Amino acid sequence: MGRPRAGSAQHRDTLLDAARAGDVSSLGELFECYRGMVVGVCAGVLGRSHLLADAVQEVFLKLLLSVGEIRSARGLGPWLGTVARNTAIDLLRA
Repeated sequence: MGRPRAGSAQHRDTLLDAARAGDVSSLGELFECYRGMVVGVCAGVLGRSHLLADAVQEVFLKLLLSVGEIRSARGLGPWLGTVARNTAIDLLRA
């Protein structure tokens, strides 16, 4: 069977497992997989705001701190989308 295809759900599960085990490079790969989606969600709330980069950084910091709580990569996209929206809203309120 070999290695899971990059970008596949199985590959993201492998990355998530490695991130839980403390592999920093797999966190970087997860960032690359989901960065576009997180930027899009945050931009949808913030527009072309100076807060956009802060929001994206905060979302991925929250991922780093919560990686052990996420059970599978299938739930990671929706989790990140929700966190991105809520983080952007919180930054608007501040």
